[in-house]
Amino acid sequence: MQKVIVGRRTPRLGGGYHRDGGTQVGQGRAKRQNRRSALRVYRTGFLNQPLDIIPAAPYMSSCNVDEFFTEDRYRYLLECATHYATLSGNSFEAPFGKSIGNRVCMLYHRFFATIPSGFKLNIERHEERIQWIIYHEHDWENHTFYWMPVGYIEKLSGKMKRIALAFTRQLIKKNGLCRFDSIFDAEYYFDIFGDCIESYDMEADEKEKAFDLIDSYVNGAIGKFLSDICVHDKTDVSAALDGFRSGNKKEDALKDCFLKGLPFISGENCIMSYDYDPYSERDEDGCCDYEPVALERIIRYVYEQDDFFTNELMDMVNQELRESYSLQPTSFMILTPESKLFEPGDYPERFSDWFMDMIELLKDLRDEHAD
Repeated sequence: MQKVIVGRRTPRLGGGYHRDGGTQVGQGRAKRQNRRSALRVYRTGFLNQPLDIIPAAPYMSSCNVDEFFTEDRYRYLLECATHYATLSGNSFEAPFGKSIGNRVCMLYHRFFATIPSGFKLNIERHEERIQWIIYHEHDWENHTFYWMPVGYIEKLSGKMKRIALAFTRQLIKKNGLCRFDSIFDAEYYFDIFGDCIESYDMEADEKEKAFDLIDSYVNGAIGKFLSDICVHDKTDVSAALDGFRSGNKKEDALKDCFLKGLPFISGENCIMSYDYDPYSERDEDGCCDYEPVALERIIRYVYEQDDFFTNELMDMVNQELRESYSLQPTSFMILTPESKLFEPGDYPERFSDWFMDMIELLKDLRDEHAD
């Protein structure tokens, strides 16, 4: 596992996610600022076990880093940094210092100065090797739940229902979205929901409806549907859409949405592969004071957007974010002496734009059905 050594910035502190289309908190794209969002709210990683941060000189002498950094480890960092700087058309002089710790600190700053704007740099430990991690935080609509409701599929019929089911299954699998009942917050709530509901100031009939709903999630129709939506599906969605002729505006809108989403159920990209926490600060047991809200809890599927259970999960996330921060999609690359240039691409930005458009469409279709 990796441990951040240098290059860590102060994490984004949580402030809560919004559920409606209110003013966005935090930084998002300018074109999204006035966008009506389906669910606005706050949002484990491959590289998430940091060492103590090495302070910059002249405070290096107060750190016992020389016991950890050997000459070989320093030389490896220098080789990787020199190679990458040369690859990007830059150069720097190897630092000289009284200790290896001082040289590592100066090397970090000299190498970081050659990194293009928008990229950041960490030094992390992977097993017994020290490695550079170059990373880029993607433009992402913070303080937003990317929670895709899938219950609408049950209200469809015929060929469109089969297409929607196949598309959703492939979207979930391709992008690594976790099974709904395997994320710990859902499991935890299922264990405690009885005590929670009994403690709420609710009318007797409301409590009964809440118990029935949770029972459907755990033992009934909703739970069965959410399990069925994760099965493997080999349907050629593109061909099915080409041959589909709809008879109403709702199906036309869904077809257009699925056509635009075809790039996200094919290719090599996966949104969960961008789950990297550059701010993690853990102890030797892998624990930290402020566990971030993982990407799998920010981008997920739910049965409905605003039923009793979904609202409870949202409250749990918002409570955690009062003391922590949320992850956002981040591209990263471990540098080696043979590395190529880091090219993060724009998959998360494109995914975000389309995914939020889809959630908006499903919300509008649900509202039309309710009317």
